[in-house]
Amino acid sequence: MKSIYTVLIFIFSSIFLYSENIDSLLHLSEKYHNINLDSSVSYALRAKESAYEIQKRELEIKAINLLSTAFAYKGEIVKFEEMNNHALYLCEKYNLEDMKLFTLIEQSYRYRELHHTTKTISIIQNVTDELQSLPKERRKKFYPELFEAIGYLLYFELKDSVISLEYLHKAHNYYLRRGDTTNFNNLYLYMGEIFRLNGRADRAVKYYSAAKEAAEKYKDSTLLGKYYRLTSATYLDRDNAATALQLLRKAETIFTNLNNFKQLSDLYGMFAYAYSFVNDYKNSLLYNKKSLELRKKVGNLSLVASSCLNIANSFKHLNMLDSSIYYSTIAYKICINSNHNFYLPKSLKMLSELYDIKKDENQSLHYLKKYIALKDSLDLEKLSLVSILESKFRFNMLEKNMLNTEIMTDLENDKDFYLTLSYIFGLLAFTFAILSGYIFLKKRN
Repeated sequence: MKSIYTVLIFIFSSIFLYSENIDSLLHLSEKYHNINLDSSVSYALRAKESAYEIQKRELEIKAINLLSTAFAYKGEIVKFEEMNNHALYLCEKYNLEDMKLFTLIEQSYRYRELHHTTKTISIIQNVTDELQSLPKERRKKFYPELFEAIGYLLYFELKDSVISLEYLHKAHNYYLRRGDTTNFNNLYLYMGEIFRLNGRADRAVKYYSAAKEAAEKYKDSTLLGKYYRLTSATYLDRDNAATALQLLRKAETIFTNLNNFKQLSDLYGMFAYAYSFVNDYKNSLLYNKKSLELRKKVGNLSLVASSCLNIANSFKHLNMLDSSIYYSTIAYKICINSNHNFYLPKSLKMLSELYDIKKDENQSLHYLKKYIALKDSLDLEKLSLVSILESKFRFNMLEKNMLNTEIMTDLENDKDFYLTLSYIFGLLAFTFAILSGYIFLKKRN
């Protein structure tokens, strides 16, 4: 009997240690999203295999979600979607309903970052539909991430800062209730940035200051570094490049010590912008190149393309047109050979302008035609969202049904979430309808 107990203790101890090891691998995978995506994939694969062996399904799905994110950033979209489908398959197979909803919300973030707007909207609608069948208290656990996803979708795609901030504020409050200080404090920065970009420097400073207080209270170096980077922009807005550069140097020290290549590369991009602000394009070029080298190490193709275009712009201002064309072409090829198409219109437009300056009319016209064709196709793609919105979101049905639900949040002055959601998508439809009329008139002319 004693030997049986010994064996059982050994087995359970082994499983516990195995789980601890998997958690460590998951943590490393997430950390290396900011350092090197190949290493992130390696850690996530090890975690996935280990979780599979001891049948820890939730840990296995977490590993798959980390793989999904890494593949999205690497531009390997086929693998990205394979991981997404596999994660959802496991959730359904093992009846992990909550895990499935959180996985869907996380996938909506990745599709939005890839600018796959239709897919993002479809996922968010899928989540909101499934939430209707859940009890009120259970629904609330998904609100922070869902409201944040909706807030970003509205801001980046609809450019509606007012409603976007309303949803980010809701997410902010729910993160507080959950006790999730990391996401709660980071939202101070994101909301502050939206206020700054909309000319509300006073509100931006208020939110930035709250983020700084939180960073000092919780000893969150990453948050403090982000605070310095974003606050520097408020000084550039006031033509105070000297103070902006001082703040950026403070952030540089922090991110260098943290070995956070992703944040450091973003910071160097901000340095480059600050120097271009005072027409110092030599230093701007220097920091854009620093940013590019780090982004190559991380392996995020979209950011590599962005840095190449920034370098091309610096060379353009230095009247070094051949070098500018070289980097613009690299950005163009990255976009063509991967599914990171966000910078494709910018690269085509830049190449057309550069060849125009060089008086090479044939090449300039070649890239201009490509740019116009792509722009029109992207506009038409946006227009197709109107039919998707009408069929998937069912405005009238939503309005009638949601008025009879208990989805109201406990926050003061909050509107019914689903009613507001239908209003938002109505705005989207209205926006795209106007765009449709504009394109029709443009084509007729």
